[in-house]
Parts: sequence; C-alpha cells; structure tokens
Amino acid sequence: SQSLGAFRVIVSNPPDVTAAEMETLDPEVRDFEPRLALCGGGDGLDFYRSICRDWVSALEPGGTLILECARAQESAVRSLACALARVTVIATGSVPLIPNITKVLQSDVRCVILEQKG
Repeated sequence: SQSLGAFRVIVSNPPDVTAAEMETLDPEVRDFEPRLALCGGGDGLDFYRSICRDWVSALEPGGTLILECARAQESAVRSLACALARVTVIATGSVPLIPNITKVLQSDVRCVILEQKG
C-alpha cells in the first residue's frame, strides 16, 4: 500500500448527485457534464465513503477534513464518516462556520467538518 502523505487539512466537494437525480438534471448539465463529475452512485454517497475510508488516514493527527454536501445528505455524511473513519464531528452547517472561505462560497453550501482522532 502506498502512503498518501500527511496533510493538515483536506477539503472536498465530491460528486453527490444520486443516480435518480441524474435523470432530472437540466439537459445542459446532464448531457454535457461528465457523469463521474456529478454522480455519487445510487445514494449519492459513494465518494464520501471512499474519502472516509482512504483519505482520513492521510491526515496528520488532529487534522481536519471538510466535506461539502447537499443539505439533505448532511446527516448521512456525518454518520458514515464516524462509522468509517476515526474522526470527530467538530461542526456541520453552512459555510459561515468557516470564516476564511465564506467570501468564496455561496451561503447555502453545507459542510461537515471532521477532525481526525489522535
């Protein structure tokens, strides 16, 4: 197994559209954006599972993982992160919880912020 390195912070906005939602997207999005860039599998959580399984170990002790997610997925992302990785949820909610990036992102963006257990 190859080491991924050690990171203080990992931030991800993974594909989180469910397979069913893919069919309801506007044609301008659905027909031209790469499916892999949008679809997170049947429940939209495949990439969150992979990140929690494979990348949390790349965090330094006490490192932070910030996952953007849809409002409807926030609870599921929080639960699966705690089930799959040695993390503690330190915050969830809208971006104003992260003052340094509030200017960059829209206020309706939801995040789950996790800290690796030492």
